[in-house]
Amino acid sequence: MPTMVTARRRPRRRTVAADAPRVRLVVLNYNGGELVGRCLEALGKVDWPADRLELVVVDNASTDGSPAVISERFGSAVRLIRNGSNTGFPANNLALRDLDGVDFVGLVNPDSCVEPGWLRPLVAALEADEGLGAVSARMLFADRFVDVELTSPTFVPGAADRRTLGVRVCGARVAGVDRWRDVQF
Repeated sequence: MPTMVTARRRPRRRTVAADAPRVRLVVLNYNGGELVGRCLEALGKVDWPADRLELVVVDNASTDGSPAVISERFGSAVRLIRNGSNTGFPANNLALRDLDGVDFVGLVNPDSCVEPGWLRPLVAALEADEGLGAVSARMLFADRFVDVELTSPTFVPGAADRRTLGVRVCGARVAGVDRWRDVQF
């Protein structure tokens, strides 16, 4: 889910294109494959002055070739920071070391596709209220997701194991294709 945070305090003011705040959008990647490519394409279409927007990908030691694809496909439009190992979410900090001149930072998941007008209301909310330190956009699942609800009778295994158990889900197939790694609970 994309989240915007203040990089430093600014006086309140209205955002105008010529004096728009400088925004850095950070995408943390680990074997993101085509998802991170779609994310970066969407971020490249954000309605924000190009000279006031910086796209940064922190790659968490991906092994799927996505760093090379990012470099080839996006070139200098995306700054790629390579992390030597997969350190998880804290690797975002690698993109936060040099915030001179950056007014706001957005953290964007690599499987997110933002709408072109997504950034302006987030920045406007942060500028309108000095008490805010972070804002977040509403997240909607893409059409490729389907809600599934399972119900089952429950039981308690025994005196030593007091868990209430029902059904164990251990796989998912769609049209005969294993989709287990795509399941979100």
